[in-house]
Amino acid sequence: MKNIKIIIAYDGTGYLGWQRLGGKQQKQSIQGMLETVIGEIVQYPVRLTGSGRTDAGVHAKGQVANFSVPSAFLTEGKNIEERLHFFRMECNKQLPEDIRILDATYVSNDFHSRYDAKQKTYCYYIDTRKEAPCVFSRKYALWVPEKLDVGKMKQAVEILLGTHDFLGFSSKSRAGIQKKQKDTVRTLYSVEILPWKHGIYFSFTADGFLYNMVRILTGTLLEVGTGKCGIQQVRQALEKKDRQQAGATVSSVGLFLEQVDYK
Repeated sequence: MKNIKIIIAYDGTGYLGWQRLGGKQQKQSIQGMLETVIGEIVQYPVRLTGSGRTDAGVHAKGQVANFSVPSAFLTEGKNIEERLHFFRMECNKQLPEDIRILDATYVSNDFHSRYDAKQKTYCYYIDTRKEAPCVFSRKYALWVPEKLDVGKMKQAVEILLGTHDFLGFSSKSRAGIQKKQKDTVRTLYSVEILPWKHGIYFSFTADGFLYNMVRILTGTLLEVGTGKCGIQQVRQALEKKDRQQAGATVSSVGLFLEQVDYK
């Protein structure tokens, strides 16, 4: 068996998230759609391992996944690079237009998309135009037609950076409740507030993220920027692990998995 790593971009608008769904809902998930198409091309029932789950409506520019195929698939008449190019092109012909495989490479059998990831970067886009949301970005940015105090938001960022227990900035997991407290400790390496043609966007890089953590961090920073939440309240949410002190969980509409790093 050979281990194949792929990098995927997708528009999550019409899907119920990354994770495979059973029965008739198989093609309503990104993972399920990819497994169906890839399986037909390689003539083998593949199971993708993703770098992490993205929820319903979340987009990706650089999701990473890996899967195993019989060795014979990579050695049929062409060298491995040519075979993988053929594989990627055939997949993209059959995939819907909102999912694309950007790259496919042969990796060692011990490579694991999730466990080997060292850090991830998510971006969240904010449309701050006053008149109305942009027609062409309304599915990819949250409309917040208010003046944002970027200086205050940057003060809040300084509190959040580093290694902390981010329980106060997470939602209950799909299984019900968070596991042990140590499972909610993450290192937030950077948070950037950057200009965008219709407003701003946040870029979050960490060694990992809790369930809804990016959406809650974004909601918190927006509430700080609009004066609805004070800097001290952010500190209390972090130190006391109090979800009630943090901001709202914003919509998934503006959230993108930007990239996953393995260095």
